[in-house]
Amino acid sequence: MTRSPELHSVNCTSCGAGLDIYGGGRVTTHICPYCGAELDANNAYRVLRKFNDLPRPETPFSLGDTGTIKGVRYTVIGTLGMQEWHQDTVWKWVEHQVFSETHGYAWLNVEKGHVTFSRRLREDFWMSEHRVETSDSRPTVAAFGKTFRYYETTNAKLTFAEGEFSYVPVKGTMTKTISALTTGQMLEFSVTNGEREIHLTEYLSFEDLQTFKLAQPPKPRGVIPVSPVNKLRHGSFLIGAGSVLAFVSFVLAVALGFDRGALVRSDDVALHTGQPQTIPIEITDTGGLTEIHLTSAVQNGWIWIEAELTDPEGETRFETGRISEHYSGRDADGSWTETNRASDIRFLPDMPGTYELTLSVTEAAGWTGGREQKFTPAGLKRAAGLVRMTVYEGQTSGKYLFYIGILFSLVAGIPLLRRYLAHKARWFGSDWSDD
Repeated sequence: MTRSPELHSVNCTSCGAGLDIYGGGRVTTHICPYCGAELDANNAYRVLRKFNDLPRPETPFSLGDTGTIKGVRYTVIGTLGMQEWHQDTVWKWVEHQVFSETHGYAWLNVEKGHVTFSRRLREDFWMSEHRVETSDSRPTVAAFGKTFRYYETTNAKLTFAEGEFSYVPVKGTMTKTISALTTGQMLEFSVTNGEREIHLTEYLSFEDLQTFKLAQPPKPRGVIPVSPVNKLRHGSFLIGAGSVLAFVSFVLAVALGFDRGALVRSDDVALHTGQPQTIPIEITDTGGLTEIHLTSAVQNGWIWIEAELTDPEGETRFETGRISEHYSGRDADGSWTETNRASDIRFLPDMPGTYELTLSVTEAAGWTGGREQKFTPAGLKRAAGLVRMTVYEGQTSGKYLFYIGILFSLVAGIPLLRRYLAHKARWFGSDWSDD
């Protein structure tokens, strides 16, 4: 038996309040928002039971509000307060049944200020609690060309009801829901008093929400599983272009970094005497870097090499120092070696001509008897020995191209990072564990 669709208002048979009717001819129950009486819409609005002294949940929607969802006009006809708890944590949300004269009944859900839209499906697939509990890997369901992955299992209790409904809500009724998530959509497999239903839930777009012309629009807090990912403008282009340019920059940086330039001279410099040694360097190519490569033969110790360079006009270009060290030994794990004998000095010559490089060892020490000892002049000869000096000119550098490659990597990485963080936030509340 269905109620007459021409009926637009009635008086509550419990308190006499006038009640507007929005929900069409398939409404079976009308709960008075004034006295909480549950009325049988198919039996002269006879009082079935009372929803007395129930606190009304916070929601921006009121009975009778109308708006357009996906091009279809819907009216809010009912309000349900729902609650779930686990140990000391309680989650609350609101579900509104909505009605369209052309598309029937659906649901608007409000949770943490987010509004989602759910419609019932008539499908033959199902995700059972037994399957979830016995699966070694996260269960999935294929639907609408997408893969929905298990998200969580909830047990929700009905705590409040008012308005019209296409079924009979009962205070305290428990509903077990298994949800499965894909990007922007969620399947909900619900069981209430043995009756099974499947709903597809999506985030309500801002444009659709505005059509309800709410006096106090909701203020979303945090993220819910079906929250949309706010894509960065031209994000795909930035990922593609940034990745390509970063790859090219790194390849060129490596290629230029292996170009040592032209050999100017290579000599063994005697620094073991403790006296500075001056070596002339003839530079002809000022279009690239000049590299001075130093390598010592120090054993179980270190030496500090000071270098001073003057240009063809006798002006000091730089004064700097480099350490050369080498240690070796044997312990319970076997033989070990730590070495850093080689070092480089690079500069950009500003004129061709003869430069003079002065090298000297100012400090040196060795590791003997389990402790470090400064070398004596006699020991310096054993420590420093001959230092190999090799000079190249016209050398290219990939350093700045490497920095540019990092910059392009960041350009490509920011949209990817945003997507990753959004994905993590959406799946944060899942109760599935791979452990």
